[in-house]
Amino acid sequence: MKPRLLFGGSFDPPHQGHMSIADLAAQHHGVSSVTFIPNYVSPFKEKSISAEHRLRMLQLCVKKPHEIWDFEINKEEASFTVDTLKYLKKRETKPLVWIVGADCLNHLHLWKDISQLLELTRFQLITRSGVELQLPEKLKSLMGDKADHFLAGVLTLNQPYSSTHIRQSLLRSEKPEGLEDDVFRYIQENKLYVP
Repeated sequence: MKPRLLFGGSFDPPHQGHMSIADLAAQHHGVSSVTFIPNYVSPFKEKSISAEHRLRMLQLCVKKPHEIWDFEINKEEASFTVDTLKYLKKRETKPLVWIVGADCLNHLHLWKDISQLLELTRFQLITRSGVELQLPEKLKSLMGDKADHFLAGVLTLNQPYSSTHIRQSLLRSEKPEGLEDDVFRYIQENKLYVP
């Protein structure tokens, strides 16, 4: 059975790289769509633009057949992947695959109830071209000899865009590459990411 692909994150701001990740993962798994799940508050980020603004920007970016599920935003509390997956697992018959950037690997072992999380989903890792991927020792020890079971594979994206670099460009009042025009206009109109 083909999986349901889930792509959670802050999307602060969402950019063309996020859309390319969704397309790449969908193609790899032979499915037509990815479900974007923007979080309300990330337990790993000190500060971000409001959930309402991030959701609106994501709505400007995500095109069908992909979809957005605002479950975590509607909870209006810190977002934990394990809670979202437990909710979905009760309602979904398809296997669940959670898309995660390789930059998350270093703190994946710190995610809430990681052992349970590893039972609920497989991870589709995405890395940037030229970045060597290595599982941290703490994560390897959690997975044991079943890393192949927990990982749905590694895909390489040949795009340089990152939300961090885009935010830095915006703070310098520059129009960053990789940002959709509609999102850039929204950012300007709402005076987001200003120093």
